[in-house]
Amino acid sequence: MNRWMFFVMFIIGSVFSGCSMNIPMEPVDYSLYEDGFRLLTGLEILDYDQVRLFPAKRVSVSDSFIQAVYLGQGTEAGFTAWDSARVTYSIDHDNQIRPHFQITHVFERPNSPTPDISVRYRFKDGAFFDFDTTVALYTYPYSSAEVFFPYKRIFRDADHNWIGSRVQDFILFDNCDNCMYVHPFGPLGIGKFDFTTSQFSVQINYGAGNFFTADSGYLFFELGAYNLYRYDPSSGTAASLWDSLGQGALQQIFSLSQFEEIYWIDGMTTWQHRLYVNLQGDHENNVPNHMLIFTYDGALVETLPFPRDVYDITIYHGYLFANGLSSDTIYKMDLSTFEVLATATAPAEYIEGFDIHKGYFYYTDSMHYMIGRIPLSALFDD
Repeated sequence: MNRWMFFVMFIIGSVFSGCSMNIPMEPVDYSLYEDGFRLLTGLEILDYDQVRLFPAKRVSVSDSFIQAVYLGQGTEAGFTAWDSARVTYSIDHDNQIRPHFQITHVFERPNSPTPDISVRYRFKDGAFFDFDTTVALYTYPYSSAEVFFPYKRIFRDADHNWIGSRVQDFILFDNCDNCMYVHPFGPLGIGKFDFTTSQFSVQINYGAGNFFTADSGYLFFELGAYNLYRYDPSSGTAASLWDSLGQGALQQIFSLSQFEEIYWIDGMTTWQHRLYVNLQGDHENNVPNHMLIFTYDGALVETLPFPRDVYDITIYHGYLFANGLSSDTIYKMDLSTFEVLATATAPAEYIEGFDIHKGYFYYTDSMHYMIGRIPLSALFDD
């Protein structure tokens, strides 16, 4: 018997030492045995929003004194049970009493990376004991995942229009050494969060868009999925690089009269002073995807067919990384041929934007209202 198993048996068993089989002779202060009940409780994260409660492995008790287990939330107003299970018992070959129960709970809207839960043990004498804990949902399916920044901290000092926002796209450190640029969902523009001062400032306001990127002192963003702009924060000026994408060179290249109806931008990034723009084609009209490569002045350098449906892209160490449009998959691709070299399960269920910096994969997690990060090596071997 290992040491911690003996510790659990001793703590919980001591509740009933010298007592009858079912009901203690005197009222018991179960709070004195909190450590034992915590060690008795196993908690497993099954999915991005799902947990399982069960007895920890190789735990035994001295008596069948626990009648039921509840999973819920405790507040000042009291305990609210979400799910419950009756406890059954068995005796193993070592003549140890083993408790058995299982509760599976799905969080409806886990808008926190670590939602608070309460576990209640109800005993046969009518008493009960509660303890509180948190669940690190963001660690599914990678235990090395971390909370980099909760959304509420980013927008804490922002204008009221930005407070409560969810981040759709972001860029780390590209235009400053200690900040990140963020673009939230909805008709808001790009803001900057300074890690040193914890101050948030709006860089530019514009209507609905999804993606942006940054390099060489510029911010590049799309508006309405079809229009591309270059913004210079130092001068506060925005220049239109391509108007509706189909009214000039691209219309001639693809021989399309209504470009914006069958193509839209689904990601952009920069690499070696080139702007990469991922165009998602309308497959119902047999329109394929393309990757367009531009200079920072808007000159089209190259037009390449692109084999995957993706949502957001970035380039790191000469490889293209992309987020699968309809699957929780991250692709690592050859930058020249766009051949898929490796795939990995995404560290969050609904990734909108991501970035890679100094060996870490940073990503939005709108289910848990945070930007998370995970070592890139946890996703890809090399």
